[in-house]
Amino acid sequence: HGKLLHERADKYDAKEKRGDLITVRGMSIASHRLGMSGRCDVIEFRKDEKGAYISQFDGRYIPYPIEYKRGRTKRDNSDRFQLLAQLISLEDMLNIVLSEASVFYHEVRRRTPYSFAEEDKLELIKIAEEMHQLYERGYTPKPKISKKCLSCSLKNLCLPELDNIPTASNYIKERIKECGSF
Repeated sequence: HGKLLHERADKYDAKEKRGDLITVRGMSIASHRLGMSGRCDVIEFRKDEKGAYISQFDGRYIPYPIEYKRGRTKRDNSDRFQLLAQLISLEDMLNIVLSEASVFYHEVRRRTPYSFAEEDKLELIKIAEEMHQLYERGYTPKPKISKKCLSCSLKNLCLPELDNIPTASNYIKERIKECGSF
């Protein structure tokens, strides 16, 4: 279901212009502050003299990222942080300060706007730095298995169910317990 929802949004670099609004779908983004790259579902570029100059559009525009999700607003910060990462990436790419973006939740069929402060950006940058440190150490945190794993697009990469498989050392310890001590 999520793949169908993203089908239109993910048409790479598809552009559509309506008046002073340019909609770009599937735009590649990157952030040096986060050390990440990715792709935005949709970015609306609104013509604005305070915006970044975009030569391709021959004008100044403020980008407004919109992420598409199949469900509804979540209790955790995962959607917020994904959107914030997109916002920071656009800031880095366009040398502009941004504070607003939205998630379109398919289940409720509406956009949920989010506003971000500098503190939010600093928090995500810190989390990204911690993630890079874990990666450099070769450490993979154990997954926190929950109901949301069932619909996660990364389930086949994360393989959270493997976390329930006992280690060889635990297996041996259990067998020793069963047989009694030597």
